Amino acid sequence: MTPHFHSLYGLNLASDFDLGLPPARGKTDLWIYRGEGRGARLQLTTGRAWLDPQAGTIHFQPGPRLDAEAIRQVILNVLLLEMLPRLGYVCLHGSAATRDGCTLAVLAPQGTGKSTYAAALASQGWRLLSDDLLIIEAEKLTIQPGIPQIRLWRDSIETLGWQRRPRDPDRYRPGKFALPLQTDPHPRRPDAMIVLARGQGEIRRLAPAEAFFSLLNNSFPLQIPDRRAEALRFQTLSRLSRDLPVYRQSLTPRILENARRALDAVVPASAKTTP
Repeated sequence: MTPHFHSLYGLNLASDFDLGLPPARGKTDLWIYRGEGRGARLQLTTGRAWLDPQAGTIHFQPGPRLDAEAIRQVILNVLLLEMLPRLGYVCLHGSAATRDGCTLAVLAPQGTGKSTYAAALASQGWRLLSDDLLIIEAEKLTIQPGIPQIRLWRDSIETLGWQRRPRDPDRYRPGKFALPLQTDPHPRRPDAMIVLARGQGEIRRLAPAEAFFSLLNNSFPLQIPDRRAEALRFQTLSRLSRDLPVYRQSLTPRILENARRALDAVVPASAKTTP
């Protein structure tokens, strides 16, 4: 079987499955094989997987009814989230955008509006770094470039005036669409993080302890316990909450207003003097 070479989250992947990602250049960091293997075993309703971080391999035996897109979703949204923490990364529910040397990360559970928020930033000249999932390299605290697309509900697309942009329907969430959107190709250390909540639009900076638990609530725990990976997750979140300004913003239904209010409050305190 001829492998497919992909680039994602700053890593070069070689896979027996076509993941529909940008092509990789350079040495392979992680191999994804079809079939059984060695390492930590993960039993899923969609198949079985074996993770071996020392060998840098994922083996996946999909169930008989899984088509190519379902396999892709399992690899990207389940197996990589289980493997990357074993390779020195921390995974968060969030989106990020960058402009003029300033990078903002927006954290929230699914359905809260972080992708719409990131799209609002993009409509104001920011460049998407990653949507829906933030992969942070723990040593450098840098957010890795994500998949070059953003997923939005129909009403958000209309509010942003993006009706004419090409888009593909999300097969798992009717009414939501994937829109191609070029991402910044470089890892970026966030200058500020914003945790979203429902409310009247207030924004305030969190104390380090409160920031830590807000980040923890938006991180991914492992399905297969791994002490080193869990320790790294807690250590990294502690560093982020201590070293970076973390804000909580309650959202109003006005998408663009939310983003502008955050930029007025956050960017002056966190923007860099040089790109």
